[in-house]
Amino acid sequence: MLGLLIFVGPGYISQDYWTRCLKNADDGTCAEWNPFFTTEVYETSTSIKEWEERKLQPSNFNQDLLQKYTCEYYFTQHPEVEVKECKPEYYATFVTPADMKPGYQTHKMLHYTCVFQVFVFL
Repeated sequence: MLGLLIFVGPGYISQDYWTRCLKNADDGTCAEWNPFFTTEVYETSTSIKEWEERKLQPSNFNQDLLQKYTCEYYFTQHPEVEVKECKPEYYATFVTPADMKPGYQTHKMLHYTCVFQVFVFL
């Protein structure tokens, strides 16, 4: 069970943070980026700088995922919101990975937390 959680978890218990590019263009460049992609447990200045250097616009990301990403960020900034339902006013201005601050928790952390909890309770 633990092995299943480790290798199948991203995409089921957390967003898929393993896949950087969701769709390639004909010239081989990335046409649609995954805002949840990360190699870090927490955002670092290095990981944020990598996103900044790509100079990606919100239109370069998968729009459904970017909407979820922006809403999740909104919820962390507005803990008074009790019902965690993504509403259009929450993603009126998109947030991208380049906009994060060091220390922001990624979906890799969520995945690792779930794996650890299962390990502890087994």
